[in-house]
Amino acid sequence: MEWVQPPENSLESLRQGLIDFDGVEFDLRLTKDGGVIIHHDAKVSTCEEVRSGLESPWVEKNSLDDLCALGFTSFENFLANKDVLMRLNEQAAMICVELKPPHPSSGASGGWLASGKQRAQMKKLVMAAEEKLSEYSVSIQNSVYYAFFKGLPAITTKAKIHRPASILWPIIPRFGGRTFKRTVCIPQYLTTPLSRLIRKQRANNSPMVPCALEYFIPPTNKLPLGSSVGLKGKQLQKLRQATGGFPIYVWPGKLYLEAELINAGITPLTDNADPSIHTLPCGSARWKKPANLPLSDEWINHFSSSAQEEHEKLISQAYSELTPWHEMNYSEQKNVVTLWRNRYEWKKSIDELMESCSTSTMPWEAVRLIGHRGCGKSQRPIY
Repeated sequence: MEWVQPPENSLESLRQGLIDFDGVEFDLRLTKDGGVIIHHDAKVSTCEEVRSGLESPWVEKNSLDDLCALGFTSFENFLANKDVLMRLNEQAAMICVELKPPHPSSGASGGWLASGKQRAQMKKLVMAAEEKLSEYSVSIQNSVYYAFFKGLPAITTKAKIHRPASILWPIIPRFGGRTFKRTVCIPQYLTTPLSRLIRKQRANNSPMVPCALEYFIPPTNKLPLGSSVGLKGKQLQKLRQATGGFPIYVWPGKLYLEAELINAGITPLTDNADPSIHTLPCGSARWKKPANLPLSDEWINHFSSSAQEEHEKLISQAYSELTPWHEMNYSEQKNVVTLWRNRYEWKKSIDELMESCSTSTMPWEAVRLIGHRGCGKSQRPIY
């Protein structure tokens, strides 16, 4: 039976993504009645006929119940799912929670120039999200907020929210088409090499750097000021020197680059969850849980050197023989962390890295594979 990708950000997409990968990324918006809905676009992602029957085309101007009635998922329904809770609270899975500011035309945050009202709206959203994450006891070690919003770290600090927050950079405008947004971001990208981006995130106490793939592949990796980094050779060595193991999360995690990104110590956000993909374009067998079900160097060699027709069987064998992170004892976890530290040239000591380890948590430095919007983004309209 052919696999059908579930709609992006739906409960089934996020649940399946959490089961298949090391974690998922998704988007949150605040509804007019203070609810939290999982939804990417500023406008409700339905066909025009359905949208015309709503109170407003803008997500933030509709109630939580009305949006859920269309098929969208509330944040609480996601967290209440038993498979989701098991992966987050028992098996060290990761969630990257993108907080979405309203479109200026929506009227939900004061319009085009009212930055104070936009900040107030973002504060309401992050506090509502934090209330739910705390209610369901999701560890701060397994979750991070981020947004295309400079004030996010200050908001979380002032609200005494201890869950980490990061700024997505370059900061994409809340309005305009794809070409306009990319054009506006060019000056930020050119003047912010990866080394500077890492310093910015460290200064904001972020535990990771979310950034664009363009930083790592030619020709765009040569455009920012300063020394360029990459996924191979001398540029890979420069990358490892620049990061020292500081976690890098990249979107889009293109399938043809997936093995190279993970080998470089980068966490890709993938849009490819098809279970029939056993072989990557590079010829290696695909492994979707590099952190939760870690591979030894020997297994990595098997994956990269085996014949394509053997990959499905090899993957099945690995699942049956390998020990998941949450089933390892302290000594076994320490051996894995030591392997990772040597493989990726992390600067932190083993003792520092092990401070954040338990059956349900692992170091931020762990290189994961994350499902983007669950099992990947969808074509519009979604419903």
